[in-house]
Amino acid sequence: MYSDELPTLEDNRPAMLQQEVDPLDFDGDDIITTTHPVNAQTCYELFCDIDRIPEWVSAVRSVQSLAFDDAGSPFKAAFLAIFGSASTGYTLEYDYYDQHRMVSWATPNGTLARIAGRALFVPLSDRAAMMHYQLEVDWPPSLGLGRSLYDGHPASASLNDFRDYVTRAFMLC
Repeated sequence: MYSDELPTLEDNRPAMLQQEVDPLDFDGDDIITTTHPVNAQTCYELFCDIDRIPEWVSAVRSVQSLAFDDAGSPFKAAFLAIFGSASTGYTLEYDYYDQHRMVSWATPNGTLARIAGRALFVPLSDRAAMMHYQLEVDWPPSLGLGRSLYDGHPASASLNDFRDYVTRAFMLC
C-alpha cells in the first residue's frame, strides 16, 4: 500500500538536528561523559584537529578539509570511512565555540547519511578534563554498510577511540 504523504528529509533527521539546541546545554540521556588525564584546552585542540581524525577514529581512513573560517579552522571537511567490507564518503560542517572549548558538527541538509554531534571539554584541574560527548548517526540501509563496531552505539565507540588516542599521545611525552 502506498501513501501520498512521504516523509520529508526533515522528518527523518536525527532529533538533535530537528530542534534548536543550546550548544552548551548538555542535559539528556544521549550524552556520554568521560575524563581525560590532560587539561581541557589540550583535549579540545586535539579533538578539533580535523586532519588528525583518521589517527583516532578507527572507521575513518581519510579526511580533506574543504573550507576554513577566518581563524583558519576547517568548517567543512570530507571523510572516507570503512565499515566492515563497505566504504562511504560524507561531509561534515563544524561550528567552534572556542571560549567554551566546545565544537559541534553535522552533515549538510539534504545528504543521505545524517550525522550530528558535539563535544564539550570542562577543566577539572591543570592536568585533567571532563568531556561531554553526543553523537547521532543515521546511515540509510541503501549504503549497504553492514555491521560494524559503530552500529551498536557509535558515540561510545568514537569516544573510546578518542580516549585511547589521548592516552597514547600523552604517554609518549
